Amino acid sequence: MRKPKQIHVEQTIQGTVATAGAIHPALGGIVGVAAALFGPALVRRIGRVEEILNEVRADPELFTADLLANEQFQDGMVLFIETYIRERNEEKLLIMRRVFKGFAKAPSLNEFPLEEMTDLVSRLRFGDISLFKLALTQAEQHKELRPPERERGFKLTEHPFNVSRLIYFGLLMEDRLQNGPQVRESTDPGFLYVFISPLGWQFAKYLTKDFNLPQIHTISKDPS
Repeated sequence: MRKPKQIHVEQTIQGTVATAGAIHPALGGIVGVAAALFGPALVRRIGRVEEILNEVRADPELFTADLLANEQFQDGMVLFIETYIRERNEEKLLIMRRVFKGFAKAPSLNEFPLEEMTDLVSRLRFGDISLFKLALTQAEQHKELRPPERERGFKLTEHPFNVSRLIYFGLLMEDRLQNGPQVRESTDPGFLYVFISPLGWQFAKYLTKDFNLPQIHTISKDPS
């Protein structure tokens, strides 16, 4: 005999699958697969799944029937659900939803770095995101958005240990021509000269509502 808790879990999953299927049958299948793979976690965070469904429901011009029926999109959405339901920070959840819409907009779903972007958001701390926003502002102030090739990095006057986290995650690149070895020490209160990396510019799009930040793919020469 099934226990009441088990019955509740099954009913919750069936209800969510039915809600997704009412939007589009393929979407019901996607949520069904996610439920089979991540059942207990999905039930505990059923509200997170509903947030994703609301994104799909609210933008039928983006989430078309053809897109929802695309196997690459379906696989990506299942992976996205797993990461999304495990996240707790509301700002990071907002960024993840923007990444998900970026995935849906991508000319090539197979080439879009969905796993890399969502994993990056989950690993970043709130302070990392705030510091990266500051770096973007300083990049603008130092005209880093303007072609041609950037020859020199801009000065990020934050503790090098905090800046080094963004370098570690690939959002920033160090300008070693301008940084002395002593500046790279985590105990040094100085500053670092850095560039926004190509990954950083791509990630920056999802920190804004309209995704309109320009992309710069130029990588400054590293003498090391």
